[in-house]
Amino acid sequence: MTYKFEKDPVNGLILVYIVLDKIYDFKMMLDTGASNTTFDVNPLYIAKYPIINIHETGTVETASGYMEVDIMQTKVISAFGHTVYDMKVQVYDYLKHGILSDYDGVLGLDFFEDTEFTVNMKNHTLHNTAPPHQQNAQYRCQEEDPGSDYSTHSTCPRRNF
Repeated sequence: MTYKFEKDPVNGLILVYIVLDKIYDFKMMLDTGASNTTFDVNPLYIAKYPIINIHETGTVETASGYMEVDIMQTKVISAFGHTVYDMKVQVYDYLKHGILSDYDGVLGLDFFEDTEFTVNMKNHTLHNTAPPHQQNAQYRCQEEDPGSDYSTHSTCPRRNF
């Protein structure tokens, strides 16, 4: 199935709205160069997301050097018609480290593990080749507005927390 995505008009980044634990919506940046998904801890706090599943810490190499991150277990993450259960994600305090961002984190390639997908930058689409029975993302905004068709794109209207 093919999904439309938005590009940030200033820097050209791919924007995606993910649903975490079937309740929380976050505006992420899809980074095909990032191995791991990373959440900024501040939007998690603002959303009152229960940050209780910190299993370990780790050191991650980035373009700007090494950084220490917490590793958290999530229940379910959904985007682009793809759902991942029991996924470990990195949590990092962007603000504490002087990073100001319009995004709530980075959706990394670990989210797409065990699936095939193609990004078409010209048409602003992502094609997920997973079988339809694996494309079972249920967006909370679709549940709130059943008349809307969110099945063909990844952008869910951002709600205020």
